[in-house]
Amino acid sequence: MTDMPVVFCYSGQGSQFYRMGLPLFEEEPVFRRSMLEMDEHVKARLGVSVVDALYRHAPPATASGSFTQTLVTHPAIFMVQRAMTELLAAKGVRPDAVLGMSLGEFAAAAAAGALSVEHALDAVLLQAELLEDGCPEGGMMAVLGAPRLLETLPELAGSVTLVSVNAPEHFVLAGDRPTLERLRARLRELRVPAQLLPVSRAFHSAAIDGIAARFAAAAAALSAAAAPRVPLLSCAEGGAAAAFAPGPHLWRAVREPIRLRETVQAQAAQQRCLFVDLGPSGTVAALLRLMLAPGCGSRSQLTMDMLGRDRKHVDQLLQTMIHEGEKK
Repeated sequence: MTDMPVVFCYSGQGSQFYRMGLPLFEEEPVFRRSMLEMDEHVKARLGVSVVDALYRHAPPATASGSFTQTLVTHPAIFMVQRAMTELLAAKGVRPDAVLGMSLGEFAAAAAAGALSVEHALDAVLLQAELLEDGCPEGGMMAVLGAPRLLETLPELAGSVTLVSVNAPEHFVLAGDRPTLERLRARLRELRVPAQLLPVSRAFHSAAIDGIAARFAAAAAALSAAAAPRVPLLSCAEGGAAAAFAPGPHLWRAVREPIRLRETVQAQAAQQRCLFVDLGPSGTVAALLRLMLAPGCGSRSQLTMDMLGRDRKHVDQLLQTMIHEGEKK
């Protein structure tokens, strides 16, 4: 296997879709067992089956409609990425560092050993319940343009929040849905592509501040399992987490701006890395291709996509690691 450090990358809200990970659920016993074990935990807590929502009761692939109910999507995103972590471990692939992006920081904390899987999933469920009950509906939108575009639209001042700047021509906003719809129409007039993300809350904005105190109080019962076994790279902090206190860390993960570019570039500047995207739609891998400087030696690899080619991507990852190992 490769001697290039492997960084597991975990994505957040907006990366989910119906049937994500289905080929692995059907064909990989380790992945399936992990999903079913976590599903039992969710059913005991909420009385809801994420597996049923994802695979058994999902609408036809040809039907329209997004997978956006936070009470289900929050645990679904965590579960699929955790199951992929366990599948890769069974195939001999373990991380030298982990990187969490937004909700992905929950899965990253579990992968680093800073939280038990059960406690991490409990925190996901707690946050999902609070978001559903205590926050107004909202949305997020990715824009393929320069953030300075916002300066030309002063009527939007204070009504949208700049969540992340992933590249000179790629940024993400959060706000209420009507405002984002108006902005998308205006950007269309300017010939600037923009896409609403499949989320039902305005994450990383003041719109979710109403649950901060309740999440902190409930999360105080969580205790770190141990010091992280591997570096825990946090997009809320822009680099390696200096310390891990579950409640504050997991709140910042979904409230603070997403500093993915800063986090990745800081890590890549230290050493060349293989960044492995464990998210269901390959979102992080796509963004990394915009962020990693040509010739830096680091590269990204996805493990799942929206076309059901998950096993192909896992096999490619294994071949990549073998090839890199032969170059030693």
